[in-house]
Amino acid sequence: MNSYRIAYFSTSDQAGGAERIASLLHGGMLARGHRSTLYVGEKRGEMAATEVLVPHQGRRRLARSLLESSQRLADNGSGWSSLVVRMLARLLEVDRWAKWKMGIEDFDYPESRRVLRNLSVRPQLVHGHNLHGGYFDLRYLSQISSLYPTVLTLHDEWLMTGHCAYALGCQRWQSGCGQCPALETYPAMGRDATGHNLQRKRSIYRQSRLYLATPSRWLMERVESSILAPAIRERRVIPYGIDVSIFRPSQRAEARQRLGIPNEALVVLYLANRGRVNPFKDFETVERAIAWIGNSQPNRELIFLSVGQAGPTELVGRVTVISIGYTAAREEVAGYYQAADLFVHAAKTDNFPLTVLEAMACGLPVIATAVGGIPEQVEEGYTGWLVPARDAAALANRISQLIERPAERQAMGQAAAEKARTAYSLDQMVQSYEDWYSEILDQRR
Repeated sequence: MNSYRIAYFSTSDQAGGAERIASLLHGGMLARGHRSTLYVGEKRGEMAATEVLVPHQGRRRLARSLLESSQRLADNGSGWSSLVVRMLARLLEVDRWAKWKMGIEDFDYPESRRVLRNLSVRPQLVHGHNLHGGYFDLRYLSQISSLYPTVLTLHDEWLMTGHCAYALGCQRWQSGCGQCPALETYPAMGRDATGHNLQRKRSIYRQSRLYLATPSRWLMERVESSILAPAIRERRVIPYGIDVSIFRPSQRAEARQRLGIPNEALVVLYLANRGRVNPFKDFETVERAIAWIGNSQPNRELIFLSVGQAGPTELVGRVTVISIGYTAAREEVAGYYQAADLFVHAAKTDNFPLTVLEAMACGLPVIATAVGGIPEQVEEGYTGWLVPARDAAALANRISQLIERPAERQAMGQAAAEKARTAYSLDQMVQSYEDWYSEILDQRR
């Protein structure tokens, strides 16, 4: 296998699933001897060959200085001071601020344009992940794809909508957007310029030639009826992969001892970054289901372990709810899965959540809402159960079923671990992309 020079782009090196996949791919390619560089809008970890695309670079000097000061204040916990300084910076860039107020998406991040021009070692291939998040100039995509074979992995729907990361059932992205019913959906907009935004994206894609990947067939089907479709030279569904040497079955008693969880309790796990307030997850339905279960299981010690957003320990019905904050340490995250009896994932929409794969790999049956690409992950009645979205009663019934049937719970957990090991390993994902890179570069030659 030849060694390739690859440039990855991602919002951050650590955060949600999209960022972790970009980092895992980058690390996997480095381990295989490729010359890979990960360019990020924000660097949080210490991964090798990672460079920051300073989002303020190339802007007016005083505005840049104020924005950098604002970030330092925010990092030090001075929220109000940070906000005041950021507002002063906006006043110095009236044109940018006015566009934001009008609802026009901001693509003006010069550093992402400059970086590929100034590289001492030119990449042979560019691979972009989430391009929203305030670090990448989407207008440069057509030029990048004319210079280098350009792969995009879609982790959400932003590239094919007028502003939102997920359309949440809205179909207006297929007909031009405009009259947006959910301007508050991330990334939120103050006014409705979604039709204009979509048209700008369409114009960019008309001049681009892309190799496009999604982790789920669900998302690929949506891509095929979107403004992205004409730009695609080749497309592939490549499922996410996880490190099964970290996420694996382990002794539950040992994991619980480390966390201080009683060995005799039955533990239901919910894990999502900022899961209580994430607009695409559905913590409210989980909470209602847990309260119902607590009242229907009076003689059983039940613990609901919620990981991803810190909070006080509380009682919901008869269930003890323990809320733990987000951690980027994967071994620590694996410990929460290994201490649990079953995993719950409720979402209003989702693509191909890594948490479902991680839970399966640790030997947990999964009960999840049947939205997005999740039905491609959970085999109904074999590795877990699927329930309708926002249906707390259906979710509670399936949780109760597995609480009362330990043999079924164990069999599903074993099947889930085997499925994750054989179908969703990190090595398989890296190999799939490496093989595709080889084919793309062979065609280019």
